[in-house]
Amino acid sequence: MREYRQEQYISNDLVVLLLASLVYFWLKRYVHISLHHIFIVLLLVLVLALIGYLVVRLPKHLDIKNWHTMSGLKFEDQAALWLKMDGFNKVIKTEYYDMGVDLIAHKDGVRYAVQVKRYTNPVGVAAVRAVVSGMVMYGCTQCMVMTNSTFTTGAQRLAMANNCRLIDGGQLASAIKKP
Repeated sequence: MREYRQEQYISNDLVVLLLASLVYFWLKRYVHISLHHIFIVLLLVLVLALIGYLVVRLPKHLDIKNWHTMSGLKFEDQAALWLKMDGFNKVIKTEYYDMGVDLIAHKDGVRYAVQVKRYTNPVGVAAVRAVVSGMVMYGCTQCMVMTNSTFTTGAQRLAMANNCRLIDGGQLASAIKKP
């Protein structure tokens, strides 16, 4: 598994370290370094790290108008952003051969297996079946299927029987439009 957008976090951390180093060397060259100055440098590093942390982790704008044209992987990214905006505190993308689980999301101490489907037709029972069986592989206790489309009656019945949460395109769009 890989952390969602981990490469962005690493590059921002490097920028913060570079800026902190520049501030330190500037202070060392032009100011007599004392314990007080080192404390100031550490404080600046912490402030810069906090700013970098907040900038990277602020929710991005969801592009609901283009769901029908984006790739499946791009829609997975959009689904992960929606989960984060919905209060999930950690969202992880699984490997490419994912055993029916595209994302693992954590909320209120519960680990969810998430199957994401960008479809033009209603999502059928296969998606529900895949995430229900895949959640055990990833140590999850709950599961859900997210789509930009709708679900067939069979998928809804199978989900209800397996306590699988279904989120369709209408629910996604209405949740995003709420203030």
